[in-house]
Parts: sequence; C-alpha cells; structure tokens
Amino acid sequence: MLESVMAEQLIKKNWELSDTLKAVGITLGALLAMGISCVLLFTPVYVLIFPAFVGISYLAYRFITNLLVEFEYCIVDGELTVDKIINKSKRKKVVTVQVRNFELFEPYDMERISGESCAAYIRAAECAVPENGYYAAFNQPGIGRTILVFSPNEKMLARIKPYLRKTR
Repeated sequence: MLESVMAEQLIKKNWELSDTLKAVGITLGALLAMGISCVLLFTPVYVLIFPAFVGISYLAYRFITNLLVEFEYCIVDGELTVDKIINKSKRKKVVTVQVRNFELFEPYDMERISGESCAAYIRAAECAVPENGYYAAFNQPGIGRTILVFSPNEKMLARIKPYLRKTR
C-alpha cells in the first residue's frame, strides 16, 4: 500500500501599490457617494440619509477588506490545489491540477514567461514578481494552456518534484 503524501503552505499576498490605489479609490468613491446622498437633506426623504451613510460605509469596508488575500497550496498524492482566501473568511478554489501534467515547471523568470502563450494566467504568489517563485505551464480542460505563478517553500518543492515527468 502506498503512503499518502501531503503538504500545505499558506502564502500571504503582500500589500502592493495597486492595492493602495484601489483602497484610496474605494474610499474616495464612498466619500463622493456620501456627499451626493447629502442631497437627501433637502427632500422629504431626509430620514434615509443615515441608512445611506451606513450602507455606503459598509460596502467600502467590504471592498477594502476583500483586498486582503492569502493563497493556500495543498498537494496530496501529486494533485496540487491552490485556494484563494479572502479576508481570512472566504475561500475560493483557484485551480486543481495533477503535477504530472505540468509541461513546464521552472523557477520564475519574467522574460521567459512573457514569451509563453497561454489562455489563462494565474498569479498565486506573495507579490507580482516573486523572488523565489516558480511557474508551471499545463493544459487545463475547458480553458487551455494555463500558467500558474506561485511561491512553494522547500517542503512543497520536495512533495512536487517526485511527481514531475522525468523528461525535464
């Protein structure tokens, strides 16, 4: 009987300039919406201004906290699953792939990746250009050639490598 091999890793996505710009945009949009809702002060439905402020504030809070992202990598018997965890409360499956189906598995190189054609590009790393990242190219049913950029630690790499095709 074969022993089941499993490893998990949690990667917190770093807060980047694009995230800051999104948060500022959301905040400015919320303030603008609140300013526009002040028009209600001069109408018979002025009692709606407080619920409007509360609703706008709540939506802005939800949108900004949705920028807090983590990725979980899990490998079990050669099947790699990547999940996206939003604000430590919502989990979405990003991709599940058999490692033996990787056409390429190499250390991250932006120039090399830019030359690869793909139908889907999945970035599940701590930042846009991961220092110790890897990328995998594989064919995903219904989507086509997919490139996954991620940051596995040494334990994850040790669990992935035995399942890679020996032709590399």
